[in-house]
Amino acid sequence: MAHFLELPDDILFVILSSLSPEDLLSVQQTCRGMHVLGSADHVWHALQIDLPLDLQSADSGSGTSSHPAALIRQSTIRALRLDQNWHKPKESRIKLTRIPHTDIVDQIQLVGKEHVLTLSRSGNLATFLTLWRTTVAISSVARIEIPNASKFSASLEDGKLVVASLSSDHYGKGSLRLYDLALDDAEESCQFEEVFCQSLSEPGNAFFDVHVVGRTAISGIAALNGSICYKLLLVDVDSRKFDYFDMPSEGVQSVRFKLYRDFIFMGAIEGARTLTFLQYDVRAMGPCQAPIPIRKHEVCDLSRDSPLTYEYHISTEPTVHGTKYFPVAVQHTPDSANRRAITIYKIPLLPKRATETVQSGPTLWMTRDSTTDVFCLGETGFRAVWLERWWDADEFHFAKAALGPEGPSNDKRVVQPLWPAHLGLPFEPHACHAIYFEEATGRICFSLHTEEVYLMEF
Repeated sequence: MAHFLELPDDILFVILSSLSPEDLLSVQQTCRGMHVLGSADHVWHALQIDLPLDLQSADSGSGTSSHPAALIRQSTIRALRLDQNWHKPKESRIKLTRIPHTDIVDQIQLVGKEHVLTLSRSGNLATFLTLWRTTVAISSVARIEIPNASKFSASLEDGKLVVASLSSDHYGKGSLRLYDLALDDAEESCQFEEVFCQSLSEPGNAFFDVHVVGRTAISGIAALNGSICYKLLLVDVDSRKFDYFDMPSEGVQSVRFKLYRDFIFMGAIEGARTLTFLQYDVRAMGPCQAPIPIRKHEVCDLSRDSPLTYEYHISTEPTVHGTKYFPVAVQHTPDSANRRAITIYKIPLLPKRATETVQSGPTLWMTRDSTTDVFCLGETGFRAVWLERWWDADEFHFAKAALGPEGPSNDKRVVQPLWPAHLGLPFEPHACHAIYFEEATGRICFSLHTEEVYLMEF
């Protein structure tokens, strides 16, 4: 070790930054000198970390470069511990917490480390947004009734929570509402403050998608006038400024949007059943200008599949962790045996080369006559959770997958039950109504038809 430390520092930094995170952490424990060298910011910024980290990023695709080495190291240790637990087929250290909800929850989202946000409907069909604190004494800290609310998205940044909700009035006119909440750990309650509301005045128009990242919100609009035309509403939460944009509509179906800090993706199945995504630069989308995509990504050709057998999924998590790829999961029947499969694709946010294209990742084959009722893909595409129905036995089962980079033994790719069969659970899988999965922490929320909500932590 003494001779190794005599090498020039720049060579040592190159060697250390080329190690795996596990090896770098081990090297740091050998002596004081290696601990100091291995704690340098530029070592951790150059380190190749394939695991999802629970660190927010200021820019799309920037990774960990905006954080000091100490924070990256701590987050990496947590990520490695979670990855070990996630891969264990008989993991028994699972914490299950019940949230005492009294309504049927249609949508649920984890907010930071201490809160859960739910969209629920009561017995008289009134709909509510409720914010719950999950630490120590579980309690409701904010609640608001939103008539005919159908969907929401939320993003937490610097202690400020922005919630975007889609709703409609008794005449079916849709509205997008934005709410601000200041989350203070010392406060036992807070209030939803409405800061923006935009309604659709033209008949036949409907909101169908909503996303929030930081202080930016978007919502997709379908104009049902003969043929379907798609529009996008882009809102700056701080200034309350908004713009409508006409989006490509000819020959497309199954349209969905995804918001990143700097980019907007529009996904659709077009032409001869080709799944494509148009990528737009948010900063270049000005008022009174038709948006021009900076890239078109052709993900896969579905022409051999029956229209009833394919579907694509994107993550419902707010994209705040600086991932370099936009993951897409496609359920299809790619072979002549009509076997169901799920293939993971990754679209580069910032291609390093003009020739860099969509990466085709692992394919998960369904081993029996089954379908997925609910599918949750992680923000980076590294993990997934789903509810699977086995039709031959008429049974429901939860499954989890680790979809990491392929190694010599392929040990980073695992599909197995979400929890061991010997663990007793307070609910049956078939009672599950909605799922939310937070990839970087491994936390999962379940809402049931019985009005109960559970939080699972690995």
